[in-house]
Amino acid sequence: MTKKKVLIISYTFPPKSGIGGRRWAKFAKYLAKMDYLVYVICAKHNNSKESEWFSDVKDKRIKIFQFDTGLPDCLENLPINVWQKLSYRFWTYYLKIISKGRLYDKAFFWRKKLIKNARSIISNNGIRNVIVTIPPYRLSYYCSALKIWNPELNFIIDYRDPWTDNKTFHEFNTLTEKRRKHELFMEMMAIKLADKVISSTNQMTLWAKEKTNQKEKCITITNGFDKDDVSSDVLIPNNNNNKTIFLFAGNLYNGIDYVFIPFLNKIKELELNDIAFTDKIEFRFFGNIPTQYSNLICELNLRSIRINGFIPQNDLKKEYICADCFLMFSVPDHSFAFNTKFFEYLSYRKPIIHFSNPGDVNDVLEENSIGIGIGPDDINGTFPSKLYEIQANEFTFNNTFPIDEYSIGNLVKELDKILV
Repeated sequence: MTKKKVLIISYTFPPKSGIGGRRWAKFAKYLAKMDYLVYVICAKHNNSKESEWFSDVKDKRIKIFQFDTGLPDCLENLPINVWQKLSYRFWTYYLKIISKGRLYDKAFFWRKKLIKNARSIISNNGIRNVIVTIPPYRLSYYCSALKIWNPELNFIIDYRDPWTDNKTFHEFNTLTEKRRKHELFMEMMAIKLADKVISSTNQMTLWAKEKTNQKEKCITITNGFDKDDVSSDVLIPNNNNNKTIFLFAGNLYNGIDYVFIPFLNKIKELELNDIAFTDKIEFRFFGNIPTQYSNLICELNLRSIRINGFIPQNDLKKEYICADCFLMFSVPDHSFAFNTKFFEYLSYRKPIIHFSNPGDVNDVLEENSIGIGIGPDDINGTFPSKLYEIQANEFTFNNTFPIDEYSIGNLVKELDKILV
């Protein structure tokens, strides 16, 4: 029987580090386990830091092709020295003249080389399935040319983040009307030519359906957790009897002032009003913390908060086991977003506190008794009592919740259904 073949086009993919490559590295891993032949086109990077998921794609059935994108280094990385800053100014000015839509879409210069190499890989290997994952968003518009070139291709777009519905990230809140219209045009053309449109959340699927009269081609395949990543000690109780650990891991984003600053102020108040608070409760942050937030933590002299940098995934597993509860913070318009970290937390079967406006994530947490949602108004209301409930072990994770539905090994079956 002929093996199914699929070409995945993802700007970020192992060996390049970055969370953007995680979703499809995991799907590639499990497609290969189903005996697919998986071909990957990704951007070639000079960054020597290796992806934590590189081992997942070291399989003879996964072939990775890295190509130069033509993106100037000063746009790929934060400019530091004088020459880099001058180059950045030049390229920003040049892009304003020659580009339409977003200025800083990293795929902007990749079009010719990308399509040329994709066509060659498709033709030489008899590939029928092409999946392009966004952002960067132009990738899907550029790759829709492959569907025009070969109408028999099963062309699939995967949304990891919203595109023109984005209000917070990727500079959409600063676009002129003319540039926004061009982004809308590119998105509409890509959706029109796609055979399937995958979104990682139901809200994004609803938005995609609003943009096409072929609503049935828009489906949700969420992010998920990889069982191979979950420590075998996950169900061993936390043996740290001295403190209740509330853990955050990942990136904190700018734009969460509306919940994060009140959160810090409330922690300060609790520390002042309860002399035993720091003996009972500790908040551990691992990953990237914006400077203004880490500075505020220092200014408030919050003794119950410990800031740590990034640590390897294997070390983070130990922290997950020690934790009693997990924390999430979302920007105001992303209360619908079940990010990768949500499912990683889920696999450890411990309560999740999500600080955000009301939305899908809070609803799922509370309806299934696997966590709680805390809005800006709740921080001075129910939040302290919930902290103490978890500290007293009066609120725990509902272990009847079917977390296996969200394992990559299960989710890949939904992907398999739309591949030919």
